[in-house]
Amino acid sequence: MVLGYVGRYRALVIAAVILLASWSAWAQYNPDTGPHKVLVLDRVALHDAQRNKDVQVKVYYPAEPGPFPVIIFSHGALASKNAYTPVLSMSS
Repeated sequence: MVLGYVGRYRALVIAAVILLASWSAWAQYNPDTGPHKVLVLDRVALHDAQRNKDVQVKVYYPAEPGPFPVIIFSHGALASKNAYTPVLSMSS
């Protein structure tokens, strides 16, 4: 389905309203640190053989013996692996 000018404008307005409506919730978010000390592996490369490309990842993990569940967080196309450091460092 191809959106015309009105459809694209409407989608943009809806996205802006959702973003503005949720902004106050994000601005008030002030989490406490978790119960575990968090360690970071900053320079990890996973190789994507199909595209012949290395994908740079950052690994956060508790400094205690596990086992611990794995959480995979994808920041999307327009951010970096460092953009969410405060949130991810508190997830342990």
